Amino acid sequence: MEHHSNDLPHRKYHKNVHHIGCNKTAGDCGAISLEQLEFELAQAQGAVNYFALTGASNVTGIINPIAACAELCNQHDALFVLDGSQMLPHHKLDLTELTNKGASVDAVIFSGHKLYVPGAPGILVIKRKWLEQSPATEMGGGMVESVSQMDYQLMPDLVERQEAGTPNIFGAVKLAMSLQMLMQIGMDNIHGHEQEILHYCFHYLKQNSEINIYASTNLAQCPRTATFSFNMRGVDHALLAKILNDYFNIAVRNQCFCAHPYVRELILPELWVLDDELTDAEIEAKKGMVRASFGLNNTMADAQALVTALQQIANKQTEYTSQYQMDEQGNYHHLTHKLNWQTLFNPEQALQAALKQY
Repeated sequence: MEHHSNDLPHRKYHKNVHHIGCNKTAGDCGAISLEQLEFELAQAQGAVNYFALTGASNVTGIINPIAACAELCNQHDALFVLDGSQMLPHHKLDLTELTNKGASVDAVIFSGHKLYVPGAPGILVIKRKWLEQSPATEMGGGMVESVSQMDYQLMPDLVERQEAGTPNIFGAVKLAMSLQMLMQIGMDNIHGHEQEILHYCFHYLKQNSEINIYASTNLAQCPRTATFSFNMRGVDHALLAKILNDYFNIAVRNQCFCAHPYVRELILPELWVLDDELTDAEIEAKKGMVRASFGLNNTMADAQALVTALQQIANKQTEYTSQYQMDEQGNYHHLTHKLNWQTLFNPEQALQAALKQY
């Protein structure tokens, strides 16, 4: 279920990488399988360097049992590395609380741009003892104390020796401001707000027989962030995303979301029943999903707009799909382009308004 950024680097630098599967709950893919994780750790007792896991899937929004995973790793002498990029904007993570419960996390990595900060740096939170054993990964001006023709001395401070060159100071300040704002709002409040949106969307979309939501929608059994992926029967994911954008002003993402193995596994049952007469491009066009992502800036009105739009498309599917044509590469194009576009943001107007202030 991992994003490629928490999958491919491990494959590149380690020859022996094991992938842990997910639970099957009522036929739906859920969180990481604790049973398989425990089995793999026990089988390779003492030989596992680390276990890397996403806190929440960027495809289904499923939140993994972090405490249980960390506890298993601690019991079997394996480090636990958490990818918090998709989880942290939506859900609280208390490392001290986990440690006190015997579920210590060795490192947390997350991306600033997921926390509403474009251009922010990535963040590594790691135990000092592991940083002490790590060599400097980048060489440059800021991480050395002195340099001669024959030798150089690294900075004594563990953090400074990892920072070669000028850091992204402006991005770091923006990220700190965003984190402060999130803490002031309260992660529990954000999570509660997003759960209300999810409850609404799932309640109505599950009543639509044309909509297939991936992974369990039982929030008590499988907690989620306010992210979920779906498909509509008879409408390719790219076409559905275009219709939502063109006719309803709703921006969604589609395809595989940099998590190809997870997405392909989820949609595999649908691919087995495809018509043999479909072209390769038509088959390829079906290998994906549509993803809706809600955050603290979204309101219940946004959720209602998505539900209403999907209901309308399902009820008048041919009326919408007939306005598009697929080319040989599998891309969809509107036949007339005479859509009633609604511009929500005028960059020229915004620029002129900003210039008048100076």
